[in-house]
Amino acid sequence: MTELPSLSVLGIDVGGANIKYALIPGDTSCIEGKRDTPRHVIAHSTVFPMWKDHERLADQLIADFSLLPMKQVAACGVTMTGELADCFFDRREGVVQIVHDVSVACQKSELPDPLYYGVDGAFRTSLQCVGNESLTAASNWHGLANYVGATDFSDGLLLDIGSTTTDLIPIRKGCVATNAITDFDRLSEGSLVYLGGERTSIAMMVESLLIGGKCCPVMREHFATMKDVRVILGLVSESVDDCDTADGKPCTMQHCMNRLARILGLGFHDLAERQAVDLAKQVHDAARLKIEKAFNRITERYGASEQLMISGHSDDLVPILGQQPKRYLREVIGVQGARNAPAVAIAGLLQKRIAEERCAAGSPLDGSNRKGSFQ
Repeated sequence: MTELPSLSVLGIDVGGANIKYALIPGDTSCIEGKRDTPRHVIAHSTVFPMWKDHERLADQLIADFSLLPMKQVAACGVTMTGELADCFFDRREGVVQIVHDVSVACQKSELPDPLYYGVDGAFRTSLQCVGNESLTAASNWHGLANYVGATDFSDGLLLDIGSTTTDLIPIRKGCVATNAITDFDRLSEGSLVYLGGERTSIAMMVESLLIGGKCCPVMREHFATMKDVRVILGLVSESVDDCDTADGKPCTMQHCMNRLARILGLGFHDLAERQAVDLAKQVHDAARLKIEKAFNRITERYGASEQLMISGHSDDLVPILGQQPKRYLREVIGVQGARNAPAVAIAGLLQKRIAEERCAAGSPLDGSNRKGSFQ
């Protein structure tokens, strides 16, 4: 095959709590119908609580763009879940606002006009998103599954555990095998579980906890999260700089223990470290059990999968799930790539689509005529 100029694509995942970016350098292997794993993914994420700062979205995007090598970007692909944030009246309003802000940010940063991924597998311009908000909303899980299905993982179950949610997506013959595309439908069938490794409130996980031989009901307040549990258990590192917590205080062992104690009406000084570890383990076990139940529901509905692909950044919440061989997405696209997997997926899918279209049309792959040339 004739060597062609490179095509670098930026993927953006606008979530409710974080914005994720992935820049995939030029790769023309997809032209022959096969997409190789990108060798040098540049990935980045920014904490961005949409419900607090939605009016700053465009500014935040522009600031983040300046941190990435954007001169060679030939296309931008976007997916989102941030439209669910309660700062918007409904999801339609959220999609409209996010599409507007991303488009403005790309224009001001002299980037190509963005294309938005939908749960039907299609990319749309900002104008084409009008009237198709339901397809544009909450699309990152679908893009990730399509991306994984295009590798040699063509039949199995993708288990993606993030900071807020868990996705269990059956893949058959390289395609997403579920017809449930809305959050409501996915929650109903069990392929979406609102449980993650960081932001999920402990009060939503358990009704009560055992301590000192007593079964104590938990306070139904947002006092502590799964991030606290995982720090206490040594599954993630402490961080003095991380104040994205229930009380806004640092994510250190002392503060994590204090937040955990509070849900039982106690404080840091009332709880020995071994007791905190035991309480945290009870919560962690409960979370794994919920994911296991969802897995059993999906298996019953779609049949047993030959293998599992584990994605996200909360692998410790993966329960023991039968004898299926497990693979980890981080081994395919690297740790940083896996941490920002939906952004990598959207960039990869868009890169494949553009390369195929341009080769079919005999057009260059060097990113010339960038504005609107991919639409």
